[in-house]
Amino acid sequence: MTFETVTRAFERQVRISGGREAFRSSSEAVSYEELNQLANRVALRLLERSEQMGERIGIHIAEGASRLAALLGVLKAGKVGARSGVGSIVP
Repeated sequence: MTFETVTRAFERQVRISGGREAFRSSSEAVSYEELNQLANRVALRLLERSEQMGERIGIHIAEGASRLAALLGVLKAGKVGARSGVGSIVP
């Protein structure tokens, strides 16, 4: 049995479905390619700030494509993400 990382599976999906819709909410819609570009920008910014692998990164962004891109970017940069939603109750 072989396993694929989330980031590799996502990159594969970008190659297959680049222009297709990856995320939709009542206020926005983004394609796989757009989501990948956003995630890559997040990953690059994180790597510019710190090259330490496995570093914990907090994410506090309202729900939407930006949050999804941030989570993917954290994974692409080799960091460990901890999510907390804006306005949500976190134990």
